[in-house]
Amino acid sequence: MKYIATVTDGSFPSNSAVIQAPVREAFVIAKTAGYDGLQLTIRDTTDYDIDELQDLMRETGLVITALATGRIYSIDHMSLGAGDESVRQGAVERMNKIAAWSVPLGCPGLVIGAVRGNYSDAGSIDLYLSQLEKSVREIVAFCEPLKVPVILEAIDRNESRAFCDPEETQKFVEKIGSPYFYMYLDTMHLYREHYDVPRCLREFAPFAFQIDISGEDRKPPMESAIDFRAAVRAIIASGYDGIINFEIPAEQEKAVSLKYIRKLVREEKNTNNS
Repeated sequence: MKYIATVTDGSFPSNSAVIQAPVREAFVIAKTAGYDGLQLTIRDTTDYDIDELQDLMRETGLVITALATGRIYSIDHMSLGAGDESVRQGAVERMNKIAAWSVPLGCPGLVIGAVRGNYSDAGSIDLYLSQLEKSVREIVAFCEPLKVPVILEAIDRNESRAFCDPEETQKFVEKIGSPYFYMYLDTMHLYREHYDVPRCLREFAPFAFQIDISGEDRKPPMESAIDFRAAVRAIIASGYDGIINFEIPAEQEKAVSLKYIRKLVREEKNTNNS
């Protein structure tokens, strides 16, 4: 497993970033806490200096596994499902620009989360879904030659109505049919959609680029209504051995959630090997 912290630069409030600090400080905090890498929140390529990021990766040995792009929608109101073709094209162009910029960082996954937008961004549900599929196909076609993974989050309806169901999300991934297009799972979203979280993880984790650890309302896992011991058991049983990303606000003083999940993973693997 790779254990990853979601990071912002500290210039705006976030309810999901484990580390909220200027980028150099964020790398040091992540390294000290025992994370293997970071997921960066990004709105545009001007948010970070690419040379500085490369230097920090070399200095700390940490990797950047993914780029969270939701602020393209929440700040700039650019939706991949927009009925207005100029808005849709602008969102695709921004995503592709970030993807090309990210190649020197080791081709981190390009997240399609909130940037998918909502049905209200188009005149009808059918138009929205058609526009969203067109956007995804254009982004994947651009990213595949770059070897940049595109990752579609199974989200909850508080953030979007599109692709809340993990089965529907995986079927859409299969429909697009690219080796660089994946689904990904977030325990909070699964819980909010009233899914059996361990069952979903057991079934769909093998298809996921990453799995986000977050209790309801971004609570730490040891304080959550979600049974994270059962969730970890399901992840291990599925054979998944990829990225575990933490989306829990500001645990930068003590990485208690990381330590808790590491412990559960270690115990489950020891049980399976005994």
